[in-house]
Amino acid sequence: MLSEHKVFDGHTQTTIMSKNLHMVAAVDIGNADVKVETSKGGLVAPNAISSSWNYNFGDMTALQLAERLLDHLVVEISSSAIHTLSGPHAVGKAAFSVGTSSVLMTMPIDGTTVRSNKHENEQSAYVTHALLAASLLRDHVDQHGDIPKRIDATITLGTAIPAMLWAKNKAHARQLEQQLLGDHLVTIWLGDERVRVSLDYQSVKVTSEGVIALYALDQNIRKQGNLIVDIGEGTTEYAFTDGGAPVPALTSGSRNGVGHALEGATESYARLHQMEYSRHTYKAKMKSKKDYALELRKLFENHKRAQAQEIAEQTERQLTLIERDPEHEVENIILIGGGAVVFHEELEQSLLPIVSKWDVRLINGIEDSVILNLKGLYILAKQLEAQRIEEGVIVE
Repeated sequence: MLSEHKVFDGHTQTTIMSKNLHMVAAVDIGNADVKVETSKGGLVAPNAISSSWNYNFGDMTALQLAERLLDHLVVEISSSAIHTLSGPHAVGKAAFSVGTSSVLMTMPIDGTTVRSNKHENEQSAYVTHALLAASLLRDHVDQHGDIPKRIDATITLGTAIPAMLWAKNKAHARQLEQQLLGDHLVTIWLGDERVRVSLDYQSVKVTSEGVIALYALDQNIRKQGNLIVDIGEGTTEYAFTDGGAPVPALTSGSRNGVGHALEGATESYARLHQMEYSRHTYKAKMKSKKDYALELRKLFENHKRAQAQEIAEQTERQLTLIERDPEHEVENIILIGGGAVVFHEELEQSLLPIVSKWDVRLINGIEDSVILNLKGLYILAKQLEAQRIEEGVIVE
């Protein structure tokens, strides 16, 4: 740890350079939010970025901005793996307050473009770098109470892509691993001050969403035949595991989720009132106390039921496929993810006749369902770290 003292307007300000830090981290890259877990705690931010040369930081000091970093996160990333996102970008919550002069980029959910695939979309890596750098700066400020000039850290990381992409071709996982491995420089803007965070990813493992949640479940359940239905914003994964091991040939996915219900509701509202919202704005407007919010919620409820029915039908198709295999059978259907919470009642109504017909158990309403993938990824990251140390790759 190095420290130096500078004098500004007669006052001494300590600027500390944090050297040789090592972080073990898990990152769950969702279409709506990106969740991070480290030994120092977690953070969540919307999966959104917006080009931002003139972000309005107000009259807050650099330290005040650092203490509210996720509200005003603006970064510039220098990386050989990022080619299309040059210049400073507001990330997460800050991306929504940049203004109309910049293009807001969220993760598309329609599956028709390269940007819909997390392993091909540079935004996945960009937001990952930004949030890990923010986590390191937050930890430094919490510990020292001041702003460092630079932070150097090595990273051991566990993350995941949708099961349907992972099962289709393992090269998809390796593609994201290659984007993340190596050195990346993140410059965090704090008003007129800059903090440079050097990230050196030494060990990265990209695995399957849904399957990784097994790490966080009871060991007895883990050993059984499980059809894990992981319902997110843009995709639903139907991941089959037997004896704790994934079976890629019996794993699939569909373009269903909370985001599709929101987009359906926005389209219905636009047809009725010639008023178009993004799915993110529509979600926020549903919380309004104004009269129009009641109609927004009713339209969303209609599309929730439609999405839940489609997910139930796809679940039965996957269940039928597995049961036809002579070597495997399903004992549990396990519902996880944010969509399992949002669609809880609708899914139970649709799935109960199916589980009765096939004599399987429905496991729904799991505590921490929304973060089971993240918890599993953090367990994976700690295993990677243990392996790294065992192999002698130790950071002083």
